[in-house]
Amino acid sequence: MIRSFVEDLIRPLSGSLGKKLRFWYYKKRLGACGKNVFIDTGVFFLNSKDIMLGDNCWIDKNCVLIAGALQKTNVSLKLSPTYDQSPTPGKLIIGNNAHIGIGTVIQAHGGVSVGNYFTTSAQCRIFSLSNDPYKCRKGTVGEANDIHYVMTPVVIEDNVWLGLNVSVIGSHIQSDVFVQPNSIVT
Repeated sequence: MIRSFVEDLIRPLSGSLGKKLRFWYYKKRLGACGKNVFIDTGVFFLNSKDIMLGDNCWIDKNCVLIAGALQKTNVSLKLSPTYDQSPTPGKLIIGNNAHIGIGTVIQAHGGVSVGNYFTTSAQCRIFSLSNDPYKCRKGTVGEANDIHYVMTPVVIEDNVWLGLNVSVIGSHIQSDVFVQPNSIVT
């Protein structure tokens, strides 16, 4: 409760004071926080101990980074056939020299690993866990036995740039790729 209160206080602070306070605070809360990390205003972390940021990372305004393994029983694992080393479920790892653009959402319940020199434009979304539309017959809220999930880890290699408004859903993106704006990568 106190932690949430502190985060609510420092989240909107602009200027160099806000930048310094957020870096100081999250350096102690994140699983790893490299050098020269800039956490902009409005950034929200969930399960910050499972989020690792490399050196020279900029988490831009109003981003949402969600990590932490789910303790659910109705989860189907779907692995990418092009990548044999999946990230650990619940972990979000962002390499060096990354820019997470304004309003980007990264949900890493199924595991997300991002290489060096990664960029997202504004309003991108990366998801590694979702409800299973073929098995959820009574909606997505209610009895735990009726809710089913599909977990597909996301691996993004070095020098990848997601254009404006791109959605990545359980995928492997190899190095040196630019994903066109408004694309959906599955």
